[in-house]
Amino acid sequence: MSIAKKRPVFTMLSIVMIGMIIMLSNNSIINMLIPTIVRDLKINLSTAQWLSTGFILVCGVLVPLSAYLVRRFTYKQLFHCSLVIFIVGSFICGLSTSFSFLFIGRIIQSIGTGISMPLALNIITDVFPISKRGTVMGIYGLGLILAPAVAPSLGGLFISFLDWHILFLIMGIFEVLVLIGSFVFFKYRNEVIKLKFDTLGFIYSTLGFGFLLYGISTENIIILVLSALILAIFVKHCLNQKDNALLNVNCFKDFNFSYALIINIIFTMAMYSGMLLMPMYLQNIRGFSPMNAALLLLPGSLVMGLLGVFTGRIYDRYGIKYLAIIGSLIMCSVTFMFSHLSMNTSQHHIMFIYLVRSIGVASVISPIASAGLVTINRDMFPDANALTNTIKQISGSVGSSLSVVVMSIASSHSTINNINLRSLHGINIAFLFMTFLALISVILAIFYKKRIK
Repeated sequence: MSIAKKRPVFTMLSIVMIGMIIMLSNNSIINMLIPTIVRDLKINLSTAQWLSTGFILVCGVLVPLSAYLVRRFTYKQLFHCSLVIFIVGSFICGLSTSFSFLFIGRIIQSIGTGISMPLALNIITDVFPISKRGTVMGIYGLGLILAPAVAPSLGGLFISFLDWHILFLIMGIFEVLVLIGSFVFFKYRNEVIKLKFDTLGFIYSTLGFGFLLYGISTENIIILVLSALILAIFVKHCLNQKDNALLNVNCFKDFNFSYALIINIIFTMAMYSGMLLMPMYLQNIRGFSPMNAALLLLPGSLVMGLLGVFTGRIYDRYGIKYLAIIGSLIMCSVTFMFSHLSMNTSQHHIMFIYLVRSIGVASVISPIASAGLVTINRDMFPDANALTNTIKQISGSVGSSLSVVVMSIASSHSTINNINLRSLHGINIAFLFMTFLALISVILAIFYKKRIK
């Protein structure tokens, strides 16, 4: 009987997923806590935003390192290490009385999260056969999508009754329970290889991806150009290193992997832009409270996560082509509908079209990741997973930043006098821009191979 059919494997994966969901929820909740933290610690908003920006930067530079880590250490060692680091960071945050202390705790949390994030994906590709991978990737996507979707609502609810310090302590306690459970249920042991660490490659990677994420968040052109130069040097270094490279960038020579990754990038950009623009529309223009805005979008987010398991099964049976076409068409048409928002758009209409848009995202986002790995050699799985995770994280940041830039340009060039209507015009234009991106994914999906054996 295949190991994928054995219950302990699913139990082990569930433990990893629970730990990862808590870590990802932690960064989503912080956005709900920032106003209270600003007031309690007497800091300004731009300073407080570094609690989120710093977390994302550290995670971003650690993900490329995962290809080396999963070869050099066992999954169990890495998971335990990530949990212990995150728990320490959570308790530091929970006991902090100053911004400096809190920021240190957040950076420590991000190190644990950065180590943990690629683990589930590597376990899936290492343990489960291709015929089952779509379904399991759907389960993986369930946690990946539900965590940031549900966390803001829960954070808003908790902050109404509890001090923000308590939330960090609760997350730390939950991860302690996960750590205890992992000692009992984490039985799988992967092969490890004693590799020489590519120190120079890690320096290039850290500087390149770090500057890139920082440049995107600050919209600094000089930093972005600098990051592009460093990443070009990093790629050349990896190609010259061959067997000892931090990342095997030869994955990009696989046409199927690169083709699927392009579609994945477009969908990730569209998904994150929608997650940013809709709360801005509801809160800043329509005057909804953060809690009410989160609850209005929650059904769509829940459907996006839950439907991932179903679409994963469809992918396992029929392949990616028709899923990609249908999902891209839904994404394109519904995003276009969002470009016609008004001050009088009903809540039910917003909830419905956001829910339909979520169906389109769920039809593609996890299955396309599985399809991209089908033709990758098994020994390159860690590199392909690291590249996919890194590029998706960058794509999310690019999508959010691009939508804000387009919105700002459209608003500033509008002749409308009313500030809310001018901002609304900018949001509609940003959604229209994302519609054109979604249209590209439709064209790419049409020319995708029906099924790769």
